[in-house]
Amino acid sequence: MRSTRWLGAALLLVVLAGLVAWRHADSAPVVRTVAVGTFTGVEVDAQTGRAFVDNDDASGVTILASPGGRVLHTVATGADPDGMAVDVRRARVFVADHDQNMLSSSGASVMSGPAAHSGYVDVLDARSGRNLSTIPVGADPDAVAVDQQSGAVFAITADTTVSILDVRRRTVVSTTVLSQDLRALAVDARTHRVFVVNDLEGIVSVLDARSGAKLRTVAVGPRPSAIAVDERMGRVYVVNNGDNSLSILDAHSGTPVQTVRMGQNPDAVAVDERKGRVYVASEGATDAAGNPVGPGNVEVLDARSGQIARTMAVGVAPSAVAVDERTGDAFVVNAGGPLSRPSAWAWMPRWMRRWLPFLPAGDAQTRTAPCSLSVVPAGA
Repeated sequence: MRSTRWLGAALLLVVLAGLVAWRHADSAPVVRTVAVGTFTGVEVDAQTGRAFVDNDDASGVTILASPGGRVLHTVATGADPDGMAVDVRRARVFVADHDQNMLSSSGASVMSGPAAHSGYVDVLDARSGRNLSTIPVGADPDAVAVDQQSGAVFAITADTTVSILDVRRRTVVSTTVLSQDLRALAVDARTHRVFVVNDLEGIVSVLDARSGAKLRTVAVGPRPSAIAVDERMGRVYVVNNGDNSLSILDAHSGTPVQTVRMGQNPDAVAVDERKGRVYVASEGATDAAGNPVGPGNVEVLDARSGQIARTMAVGVAPSAVAVDERTGDAFVVNAGGPLSRPSAWAWMPRWMRRWLPFLPAGDAQTRTAPCSLSVVPAGA
């Protein structure tokens, strides 16, 4: 009788182990992961076949080959690069930084009075990565964008203002004061509009790209965190972290066109104009402390209809995404950090545990996931 009971318990364990393996099996990977430092943002230049990543560990920009994501080299900038933009026509990369040591065109550190204690924007050659010049701007620049037609550069500074930069003269042309908590901006060269996200107020400010004048304000979802423009479609895409949605605006008028429900905690967006796709990176579910409980994902939408075509798993806490329109590859920065992983046995009911008291506890465990870069191949 005792042997029969032990045989039954053993069979039950086999079944439970199979259920656990089934519940926690990972799907076949469709991405390649690159770990080269602590990243904050990513941009791609389809003309030169280069991807550029803010690398805080290296105090610079790491350059990768596209497609594939092979690391080529790292270019030193300031100590805290925090936002990039690529001028595809002129093969230039603009990097926002608020380190006190400014770089000359030769890469040497220089100090130049009051300007040295302000933020600045580095201008890099997209082909070689060579530092060409620096443009002093206001304090703490943390986002930049480029008008692909005029070449003008726009930077958010001190979390409250938008500055227009003249790259050739290395000067600030105009500054528009908006309000606190500006998070991101994007330029539509066709309509000569700049769209600026305000996380605190849940709005997008529309500026004239030539003068910097504020034209209107558009309400979007709560806590908008990222923005991208599709010039071909005449659409603006705004990720709203507060209600897990994507607001689609008309680029000409700024009026809302559509709202799409997204995955949990979306935080980044990019557009592939050639293929008519929109990529939205989301952190996914979190525990009571706000830590993710698994890998994030990227949802791919049809730019015209707003319908979600597919969803792909990436790394932990994706925070930035960019697309190579030449190859269709997407590059996703995963911020990493504390990751809460539930026990494989957490789902087991209490009555079953009384029969099997020797099983592992069902308490969740926390580990630190490293920062990484996921390369999602075209068609994945």
